[in-house]
Order: sequence, then structure tokens, then C-alpha cells
Amino acid sequence: MRSNSRIRRAVRLALVPVAVLAMALAGQSAAQAAEPEAAAASISVSPSTGLTDGQSVTASVTGLSPEAAVGQCTFVSNDVVCDPGSWVQFPTSGGNGSSALTVHQSFEGFTVAEDGTFAYWGTVDCTVLPCVVGGTDGLVVVTAAISF
Repeated sequence: MRSNSRIRRAVRLALVPVAVLAMALAGQSAAQAAEPEAAAASISVSPSTGLTDGQSVTASVTGLSPEAAVGQCTFVSNDVVCDPGSWVQFPTSGGNGSSALTVHQSFEGFTVAEDGTFAYWGTVDCTVLPCVVGGTDGLVVVTAAISF
């Protein structure tokens, strides 16, 4: 029983950055309109095209405050669906930083409700749905398209 509670706790902790990004992405256009500094933030991913399943890419961010996080997501209707296994949290220096992360052609996706609860969405196929690497510091969100 203890190991099950540890596993549940580990999964919840792993999903925290996903929740932050998903909620931020859901309100991205409103946040960008309200926050002038959002325009200065950016993300680039290298490589970003012709990717293979399980490939390591480098996400570089600018304009984010310390303790940024990056990960793989897609948009389906009004939902932001993310891969909690792809998320990497890293410190930024002067708003800039980079981190390697592993991207997948398909992944088991989760959505986040406004109250912060997670729901399993299903399998995401990035050859069918447009996928992104998203980055956030909890306030500002940036995305870069990726393709397989």
C-alpha cells in the first residue's frame, strides 16, 4: 500500500509542470494581451522537424523567470493535452536557459481542469495532430512547433 501511495505522489508531482503549462496555454492569448513582457519571451527547439520517436531535442528559452519548465503538448478543440513524461524543469539565468528533452511521435496525454485536476485524454499522435514544445515560468507561456 505504501508503494502505491508513493507512486501516486510521484505522478502528481510529475504532473505539476503540465498543469501550469496547460492552464497557461488555455488562456495564452488573454495572458499575452495583458502582459507586455510575454512578447519578449520566446522558445526555440533544435532540431524541430523530421524528428523520430524518442529523439532528444534542445529547447532554449528567453525572457522567462527562474525555474522554467518545458514539455511536449498538443491542442485538441479547447483542450491542451500534454505528455507529463516529457517535462523538464530547469533554472534560467537572466531569463535565458536551455534543456534537453525527449519528444515522442505518440504519447499518452493528459488535460488539466481549471481546478487543477488531471484527466487522461488518450493517445496523441503527432503525425495527425500538430504538436509543440511549450515552455512556461508559471506566468508567461511560449511554444514552438515540432514535427515528425
